[in-house]
Amino acid sequence: MFFYTESVAAEEQISSSFDVSIQADDETSQVKDIQFTPQLNQEYRYTATVTNLENYAIEVSVFPSIAVSTRNSMTYVAETENLLNQDYDLKNYVKIQPQDGNFVDDFLQLDAKQSRDVQIIINVNKRIHGEVLGGINFSQVIGIQENKDSVDIQQVYQKVIVVRLKLNELAKGTKQTIGDFEFTITGDTTTLSYYLYNNDPLVTYAEGGTYRVINPNQEIIAEGKIESEQIVLSPYIKTLFNVPLLDGAKLMSGEYQFIRSDGNDETTTYFHYTKEEVDQFIEEAADSSNTITVQSKANLWLVIALSLVSVLLILTLVKLLKK
Repeated sequence: MFFYTESVAAEEQISSSFDVSIQADDETSQVKDIQFTPQLNQEYRYTATVTNLENYAIEVSVFPSIAVSTRNSMTYVAETENLLNQDYDLKNYVKIQPQDGNFVDDFLQLDAKQSRDVQIIINVNKRIHGEVLGGINFSQVIGIQENKDSVDIQQVYQKVIVVRLKLNELAKGTKQTIGDFEFTITGDTTTLSYYLYNNDPLVTYAEGGTYRVINPNQEIIAEGKIESEQIVLSPYIKTLFNVPLLDGAKLMSGEYQFIRSDGNDETTTYFHYTKEEVDQFIEEAADSSNTITVQSKANLWLVIALSLVSVLLILTLVKLLKK
């Protein structure tokens, strides 16, 4: 399973204003990422050289990050609520310090064309199983996009050195689970969002196969396929998924089924949708133009009321015609 060193520029492709090279202190050659099997309570040192390519001074923040799985990629963030076990946060085992001084307000200050070395010390001081996956992020704010009607967007150029610590003791594979179901609206599309839980301390793939979602009336409201060996999951992470509902799908309060099949076995996960959640969804869907039908007691009484009005109108017309 291969992880690459990524560069990220917000909103558009922008040429980098700094460069990063890294090598282990006991080696002469540079490395693209850091992958090894550490011994307990032993320090491993790497030196990252950060070079300012511009003719003016810049500030670069350097910090350890957590690898967070998404359906489309892997991102590296300083903090996340998606990590299920804090022992697998890389920052527990990493210290970062400039070799020739200190960070200034958490930034590495670089004059024009200047290069500075940053010491990265890795020490796994706790016995854990499996793997730790994260990164060392080098990040520079390159601009602010102001929005009058919403929050401002910070534009960032970022380079990540991937760190994968393969610990001595392997762990037995644990079945992936799903939960935290919620019907949501994005534009004019209604989806069922849920989290896939990797309950393993190992880097692995999301389990692939077909799926279908059945409502309380035993009608299929979503179905499709998740490709095998396509979505990489970090150890002990939960990943957000969304599946679109079929046109004409009916939602109501009651018990739903999410059925997954890998071709051999089927796994059914049940979740409940309350009347309060139905009413809240009706409010959210008021301005959308999707083809989803939401059934609730309020809708039922509205249908009955409209039906009674129609009957009265028909009776009135009949009486008028008889006159």
